[in-house]
Amino acid sequence: GRCSTDILKDPSKTLRVFIYSSDLEKRVQRTIETEKVTENEAKKLMEKKDRQRKNYFKFWTQKEWKDRNNYDMELNTSILSVDACVGILLKAMGK
Repeated sequence: GRCSTDILKDPSKTLRVFIYSSDLEKRVQRTIETEKVTENEAKKLMEKKDRQRKNYFKFWTQKEWKDRNNYDMELNTSILSVDACVGILLKAMGK
């Protein structure tokens, strides 16, 4: 079967990060703004994208996408700005 070592040449140098939003309303609003859709369409689009992410992750790793054990770090965009996330990731990568 497929596993992360099949995908990445050197998984020991990989930082596994789960970036998510715990605030559903902020996530819906961001989707409305970025995708130029209605609230209803945004919710449907979010469900579709989450399902695609879940299936893609499962296909390539044989693991569950939202299982926290699959990640070294989690970043919540409901409380962290994009700039803060970038700073954290750069620092974690030693940059």
